[in-house]
Amino acid sequence: MRKFVVLGATGKTGRLVTRELARGKHRVTAVVRSRENCLTECLKEDVVLVDQVEGTVLGMESEGEVEGLVKDCDAVLICLGHTLTMAGVFGAPRRLVRDTVKRVAKALGSSGARGKKKKIILMNSNGVRNKLLVENYPWHERMLLGLRMIF
Repeated sequence: MRKFVVLGATGKTGRLVTRELARGKHRVTAVVRSRENCLTECLKEDVVLVDQVEGTVLGMESEGEVEGLVKDCDAVLICLGHTLTMAGVFGAPRRLVRDTVKRVAKALGSSGARGKKKKIILMNSNGVRNKLLVENYPWHERMLLGLRMIF
């Protein structure tokens, strides 16, 4: 049985990834900002294979906490991203994905997490809009985000 850490496990992508890993009978440590966004309803019978850790990699006080999180896993799946709004693209934390990847890579490369080869899998949809959802964004946000694509 393989062990995975999923960051952003209650988001749109992370929830699906966590469910599929659990269905495949893998052990999953799901890192969630809040336990209020519980995964229980989407996991159903596979919930016993998932441990939930409340917090974020960037919010962990020490490098040792991050190392402990990834120490025994086979891979870390990073399912973080921003919503396609002004606040989502330009708001804090501005470099969420980049800073998280750097911190996880450092933890995986540390002496406390060494041993077998480990992987970082980045699943990201930054800047992707689902036209089938008919998402309605204000015109000024569409204009500014459109200009950002040009420059």
